[in-house]
Amino acid sequence: MNWSDVMAGAVAGLVLQNVAYPLSRDRFARWRKRRHFKAAERAGARMEERFDSLVLVQAGWSEDGVFAHDSIFLELNAEFTIRRPDVARFRDDRTPQWLSDGYENGRQVGISKLRIARVSDRPEDDRAGRSHRVTCRMHEYDYFDFLCTHRLRLSGTAEEKRVLAEVAGEPNCREPIAGFPNPFSVGLSVFCEGGDYLALTRRTQSIGEGGGWHGGKVYNAVGENAALRDFNPGVDGVMRSTPYLIAKRGLWEELGLPEVTVDACEIYLHSLAYAVDLRDHKAFGHVVSPLSRHDLQDAWRHAPDRSETAGSTLDFQPVRTKSDVRRLLRKIVTEADDWAPEAVFCTVRSILARRLLRPAEVTKILSTNK
Repeated sequence: MNWSDVMAGAVAGLVLQNVAYPLSRDRFARWRKRRHFKAAERAGARMEERFDSLVLVQAGWSEDGVFAHDSIFLELNAEFTIRRPDVARFRDDRTPQWLSDGYENGRQVGISKLRIARVSDRPEDDRAGRSHRVTCRMHEYDYFDFLCTHRLRLSGTAEEKRVLAEVAGEPNCREPIAGFPNPFSVGLSVFCEGGDYLALTRRTQSIGEGGGWHGGKVYNAVGENAALRDFNPGVDGVMRSTPYLIAKRGLWEELGLPEVTVDACEIYLHSLAYAVDLRDHKAFGHVVSPLSRHDLQDAWRHAPDRSETAGSTLDFQPVRTKSDVRRLLRKIVTEADDWAPEAVFCTVRSILARRLLRPAEVTKILSTNK
């Protein structure tokens, strides 16, 4: 027996077992993720063709198609003011009616500039979704500034629509409108019982509580606008936040989940989108909570901010099996007029991100007639 050959064979076997095989397995796993991601993007594009109110600006860069926490930042450094006298006149003329309707002229935060750039060429950053970064320059604005620009462009008088169309120009998902406040919000598909049920709400029809926009329609369980309280100063004095912080606040304010419960949730943001009609930007994602339906509904009933929702119960849709998910997608297709565009967009992309159904099946269902 040639012991040197035996030893060489043993070493080769160890190398294959402990080095070559794990590397091949990891490469195959990454290939499968990339293939799924590309197929999911095709399914997402089919959704945008059918439901064209929202378009994808950027999907998350990680292998799972989500944004890393440090890949999307908000920096608050300015205050929005309406500079055109005619637009300011629209606001002043409309203010008494808005106050009478119950609107409050609170302070909110919108986007003044959007930048998407590569920040690293390292393969490990690519895999972790940290090779690119979204940076949003933000400004403060009054809610009535939003009503007299974004909303009046769609629902104002002929003169208001003409002037605001001139200011807004053609839709450009990478360029916030210079003369508009450009709101930024975070919408979440909330799954409970470890992911087996999707919780949905229905928007109020009360004008002063937000019912003037898709009132009475199916909505995501969380939809939260950026606010001043989401921002904190860094060591350089710049006020910063992330959509993940807004998402956590939304889980408390709109679902009543305390901090310890929020920390037990899995939160993933997967999409940055642009509303072609309203001309604003929205981050979308999904949350997986271990809470039961009963416990989630009980928390929601005691939430600090339920003003924009109607009814006394959440709508729980089962997604435990592939048949459940197919049924939900067919419901979206057949009852599309009953769903707000945000709920359609977020639900479909969350189904894809969670891999609840093969992208090809999602595409097929979205391509069917009502």
